[in-house]
Amino acid sequence: MDDRQILNTFFVRTFIKIEHCEERAMAAVDSNVSLSEVHTLAAVSVLTPEARNTVTNIAKMEALTPGSVSVAVNTLVKKGYLCRKTTDKDRRKVYIYLTDRANGIVHAHKRFHTHMIDAIANTLSESELRMLARSLVSLGEFYDNLPNL
Repeated sequence: MDDRQILNTFFVRTFIKIEHCEERAMAAVDSNVSLSEVHTLAAVSVLTPEARNTVTNIAKMEALTPGSVSVAVNTLVKKGYLCRKTTDKDRRKVYIYLTDRANGIVHAHKRFHTHMIDAIANTLSESELRMLARSLVSLGEFYDNLPNL
C-alpha cells in the first residue's frame, strides 16, 4: 500500500471509530439524544457567550442549512434540551439557549474530546505533536476552502 492509500484508510477508519466511540459515550450520558443533536447543543454552547446563538449562526458553524438546523432545534426544544428566547430590543430575533438538561450533555461531550486529545498528545513528543497539529491545520484549511458541492 502506498502512502496515499495508507492515509485514505487511516482517515476513513479513524473517523468511523471516533464517531462510534463518541456515540457510545454520549448514549451513556443520555440515550434520548443523537450525536448530531449533541453537536447542535455544542454549537449553541460555543455561540451563546458571544450572543451569536441564532439558527443562522448555528447553521454556519455546523455547515448545515438554516432549515435543517431549524428542524433540529424544534426537535431539541420538544425534548427539553433547548429553548428559544427573544429580546425586548428586537422581538424578531430569536436566540437559542441550552436548558439545564442539555448542560450535562455538553460537558460530557467536551470531556470526551479532551480525553481523546490527551490520549493522543500523551503518546507524542512536543515536536511530534506540533508537527501533527500543523499537518491537521493544513488539512482543515483544505476542507475549509472546498467549494460547496
